[in-house]
Amino acid sequence: MAGGGETPPGRIVRGDSPERLSPAGWEALWGYGVRTIIDMRRVDECALDVVRPQGLDAYRVSWDDYPDQDWNDRHVPPGLPGSMRAFLRDYPVAIADTARLLTNAAPGAVLVHCAGGRDRTGLFAIVLGALVGVEAQALYDDYRHSLPRLIPLFRQLGRQDEIDFLESEAQAERRAQVLSEVRSVIDELDTAMARRVLLDGGLAEHEIDALHARITGAPTTS
Repeated sequence: MAGGGETPPGRIVRGDSPERLSPAGWEALWGYGVRTIIDMRRVDECALDVVRPQGLDAYRVSWDDYPDQDWNDRHVPPGLPGSMRAFLRDYPVAIADTARLLTNAAPGAVLVHCAGGRDRTGLFAIVLGALVGVEAQALYDDYRHSLPRLIPLFRQLGRQDEIDFLESEAQAERRAQVLSEVRSVIDELDTAMARRVLLDGGLAEHEIDALHARITGAPTTS
């Protein structure tokens, strides 16, 4: 973080969908201390036959359900990451609603995930990191790390469009544009701006303080 120090481990986990976990994977998740899952996917992205460990709370807040069709039509390609700045401006309520679930979760670590753990979850992680003073370069490096990590999953799912975006020379210009926007959003999103996003989304000051404490483990100031 700015001024030194690190965010403590074992509090918030960012990841892709845990639906592909084996029983041993679920056991490892529980062993790490995760007691709450916040799912940011649409209903149609979710499997219906997932068996989670008993005692694990699960909530869903679908970011894709916040924008209307007109918004999607005006932001091509629709959705994240190409529309990160517009989403922060127009739908801070999605970020605040997710943050409130995280803050009010039961004691223990919280897994926050979307489908791949890159864009919806990535933007949420960027806001949380900015709120507690994580340096911009660290936030950017964390997002960049998500790209090659997803290639094996996309190969397994047959998502050639995603593989082409990440690897092909033909997509190099678009890839650079997307990463440039991600970096510029991160550079603009300092602690004060992150608080403003959450306030615009409907969180009260004391809720933001509680969120900060949930992330850092520090006592609240109020």
